[in-house]
Amino acid sequence: MATVETFEQFFAEVKKTKPDLIILDLILNETTRFDVLEKIRKMAGLKKAKVIIYSSLIQEEDRQKAARLGVEDYLIKSEITLQELVEVIKKYFD
Repeated sequence: MATVETFEQFFAEVKKTKPDLIILDLILNETTRFDVLEKIRKMAGLKKAKVIIYSSLIQEEDRQKAARLGVEDYLIKSEITLQELVEVIKKYFD
């Protein structure tokens, strides 16, 4: 497991580790909302990675775009507890 704060750190880490599950916040300082997700879906070795969006963005159009890009879950930070987040994550490893 790794936590990163920048676009550059993220891609360096995922190239190195090729994670099975990525938890992604859509609010990033260095890029627009879906740039990271779109790049994940194009990267060799990550096309099948499961992605959970965990964000404060509640617009329906964001949810729809995430769904079109193959996101497994779209979780709103204010609507879910950390324990519920853990339960969602666990279901991808059972």
